[in-house]
Amino acid sequence: MTIRMVLQEDGRVALKDGNWRGIVEPHDSFTLAIAHKEDDKIILDCIRETRPPFSPEGVAAEFAATLRRYRVTSVTGDRYAGEWPREQFRKRHIEYRCADRPKSDLYLHLLPAINSGQVDLLDHDRLLAQLVGLERRTARSGRDSIDHQPNGHDDVANALAGAVYVVTSEAARIPDFFPGPLHGEIIRAPSVLASRNPLCKAHTSPNSGVKK
Repeated sequence: MTIRMVLQEDGRVALKDGNWRGIVEPHDSFTLAIAHKEDDKIILDCIRETRPPFSPEGVAAEFAATLRRYRVTSVTGDRYAGEWPREQFRKRHIEYRCADRPKSDLYLHLLPAINSGQVDLLDHDRLLAQLVGLERRTARSGRDSIDHQPNGHDDVANALAGAVYVVTSEAARIPDFFPGPLHGEIIRAPSVLASRNPLCKAHTSPNSGVKK
């Protein structure tokens, strides 16, 4: 699978209209994930994290500009910060939609997609560290939940999980051109995760590992 982009003379990435979806998580860290689906693959195109201290309004403006580069006019996020993120993105002409699933459900949806090799991740150290740090817990009722370890963080992993859920939940037209990752290389299979976290099972593939 080849990801293509059109690079303009001024260094900006020019894209045709496509099926990219954006997720923001305005938590302790302010995170953004953009992904799209190509055939049976979910491609993570862009991941951003701004850690404190930062200007929330400034980060919202930066993320809105990144979303516009991918022709994304609406973004999904949770209700953590109330009306504030909706207002900030709305005044930058980006619709903010509240997620309809809790974080744990997003992780329960994400792991089978990773284990089956359906997700191409970016070689992003903090994202991978947060994914391998996830823990599955079973309540007395028998219901499973997945969350970060005590005193851990998962803002970047949560953005990924939300992006995978939104992309797989929405029917969208396949674009003529796909954006390349803005940073990092593409991971073709989750073998790097499987070696460090039992929640991510081994997936054998001739393309396994990190593309150099």
